[in-house]
Amino acid sequence: MHTIWGNQCIFRTLHHDGLRGQVRCAIHAYAVHAGLSYLDIKPVDCWFWPLALIPLYTGQFLLTVHTEETRHFTEESENYTKKRCLTEPIPGASYIYQSFRKELAYVFGQEWFDALVACAARYHQRAAR
Repeated sequence: MHTIWGNQCIFRTLHHDGLRGQVRCAIHAYAVHAGLSYLDIKPVDCWFWPLALIPLYTGQFLLTVHTEETRHFTEESENYTKKRCLTEPIPGASYIYQSFRKELAYVFGQEWFDALVACAARYHQRAAR
């Protein structure tokens, strides 16, 4: 898929707007600049991270998140599972499935995503009690 150099993605680039620097994906930046959909040119692993799609021996898939608890079966490196966005989520931030609405609907279809949202709503109602 992509080459890792010094424990960093080979497509990792630094963008500076004159005030501060930000790490960005060079493929994604190119897609935006060229008016293309990143979904058509970026490797799935890249635009799905930190989600992991794990094929099961039953022919089904497990959709999960790369974390310290899941890295033994997602095969993600320990370095990536310790990223601050995963270990210290921003209070009040969107859930991952909400942030990945476009990508999940692209892969699984809008009907599947709508069912996921309905299931999550029921879960959040129970958890709030």
